[in-house]
Amino acid sequence: MNAKTRKPVKSTEKVRFEDLDIVYVIPFDLGAPVKAKDLGEWFSKRKLVEGIWIPPSDGYEPTSEFIYRKAKELGIKNAEKISAEELMKNKKLEEEINREHMMFKGIISKDILSCNPVYLKSNRYVRLKLTDLHVSIKDKELRYLGELKCELYLLLHNAGVGVLTAWIHLDGGFSTDDVIEIERKLDNAKCMIKLPFGKTEEGTLREFIDMNVISPLQAAIAFSSEYKGFDAAYNA
Repeated sequence: MNAKTRKPVKSTEKVRFEDLDIVYVIPFDLGAPVKAKDLGEWFSKRKLVEGIWIPPSDGYEPTSEFIYRKAKELGIKNAEKISAEELMKNKKLEEEINREHMMFKGIISKDILSCNPVYLKSNRYVRLKLTDLHVSIKDKELRYLGELKCELYLLLHNAGVGVLTAWIHLDGGFSTDDVIEIERKLDNAKCMIKLPFGKTEEGTLREFIDMNVISPLQAAIAFSSEYKGFDAAYNA
């Protein structure tokens, strides 16, 4: 049963919300001050990352991993033998990447318009576009939501702070009670999470974020001095 056919939660209200977004903003402590640029560039090598923006650049860089994945999806022949830079000269590929990263580019534009140029030049933070998740809800109370698309965005700051934003779109009509229930339970609901590069994980959205984003970053910072680098620290 999907959201459009589900009987609404009993409520005296007649207000209905259609096609809304649930946005979780999850701040976390990295454990110590960092060089956000270095940490962001290291983390961007993971499959989970699709793009990185390092202020004050006007544009962002899609990761090589993402470029090759999209090239394969578009059926570009011998893509693995072509450099990422050369592949980006393919108009169809460029348009597809721009379409998928429209929201990320919008976030960057807002930063450029809103922040003092001097601050942007100080390299205090970086932004990363993480891969979209397809989340199939298994939790009994929220199963009616079906499969949801979850967009993930990450900010890393020199102060040793990270902010993960999970943007989830909901189709259908919902009462105020529905929205309150969904917002309260969705991030900890049991689900099956599908990633575009073939990986599937079972658990909750919050567990996925903790295990694949927050914990790796914290581990890399915690042991980077001892092991002389993020890679060695993370793999220790």
